[in-house]
Amino acid sequence: MQPNSSVDFFDENERRVNQVVVKLYSLFTFAGPVMLAARYFNIFPKANYTLLFAYTLFFTVSSIFLFWFIRRVPYAHYTKYITLGALELLVIFLSIMPGISVFILYVLVPVLSCMYYKKHFTYRVIIACYIMMIASLYIRSRAVQPYPAGALYGIRWFITYGSGSTLEYIFCVILSYNVVSSAHESLQKQYEQDVRIRAMQTKLIAGFANLVESKDYTTGEHVKRTSEYVRRISLKLRELGHYTDELTDDVIDTMTKAAPLHDLGKISIPEDVLSKSGPLTDQEFEMIRKHPLYGASLIEKYLSGIETDEYTETARSMTLGHHEWWNGEGYPQHVSGTDIPLAARIMAAADVLDALLSKRPYKEALSVDETVDTIKRLSGKQFDPKVVEAVEAIRASLIAS
Repeated sequence: MQPNSSVDFFDENERRVNQVVVKLYSLFTFAGPVMLAARYFNIFPKANYTLLFAYTLFFTVSSIFLFWFIRRVPYAHYTKYITLGALELLVIFLSIMPGISVFILYVLVPVLSCMYYKKHFTYRVIIACYIMMIASLYIRSRAVQPYPAGALYGIRWFITYGSGSTLEYIFCVILSYNVVSSAHESLQKQYEQDVRIRAMQTKLIAGFANLVESKDYTTGEHVKRTSEYVRRISLKLRELGHYTDELTDDVIDTMTKAAPLHDLGKISIPEDVLSKSGPLTDQEFEMIRKHPLYGASLIEKYLSGIETDEYTETARSMTLGHHEWWNGEGYPQHVSGTDIPLAARIMAAADVLDALLSKRPYKEALSVDETVDTIKRLSGKQFDPKVVEAVEAIRASLIAS
């Protein structure tokens, strides 16, 4: 379980349970064709073709609607009311059909409501479903020959079966609720522990970035700004229709959080080299060119087993590949094109974007237009052309510093 800034574990659990409920609901659609076949072979000779066709059509259409609905608003809290409400209406519909006995289904929706881990919501569902159960039993008792048939009719049938169903309902609901409540408490403790661990991990990453900043002030500010540029470029790429399968919300969030580590390897570079105002010697430049390797090594050594595999690999690829060029003339591995991970290609543009916009000991800051024009000239050479298109699209939001 990974806590997320916008969607926590319990919201995600609610989405998954909604999917389970809709899948259960859709299974009843198959009852229509089965009953039609049974009617055709005279297994249920009294079944009405028209009603069976109407049943099948209704549940097919409503199932399609519910699947669309939970995809449209997966995290809206009213979604669970609609999905469970649809399933409960199905249970009641079946319960008042002559010749069908579905007493066990009365507890289906209350049990499923326990899986949402929301106590007050479950209370409301239990009460509502109980009222609907009693109402359906009363409707059934009004039949000339209530089913199951026996010596009881009318109000006596209702009182007898209503009392028995109430006891069974209470027993099943209490048992299910207690079991799920225990699981909920355990999950809540685990979730809170994961939140604390995630906070510690965030502080650890910030500590890594601060190590870089303590050696080179401009680099420290740089890693903070480039994180925001990575986020903007990634969102714009997706908006433009590029790499949409890869750039999910989770991936963009991971890249944004990993971006501050892209210059981590500079902590292995002597401070006098990092802060040198004049031209670098060949030896010093070669030393600088190795910082992606140093950074990737540090990430593998210190983040593996602490952060998620996805985060560690993203941070490593951004650190190792943010100086690679689209045409293969970059460093340290001289890879090219799409062999460079997408996260690294985005990081490369964000890195240069901020470097050009910012004042450094050895240069003045360029204007936004000069910066974007410079990056455009390097499209297809140093940068992925699609990434350059995204940079140009966010031109208006850039500010030289």
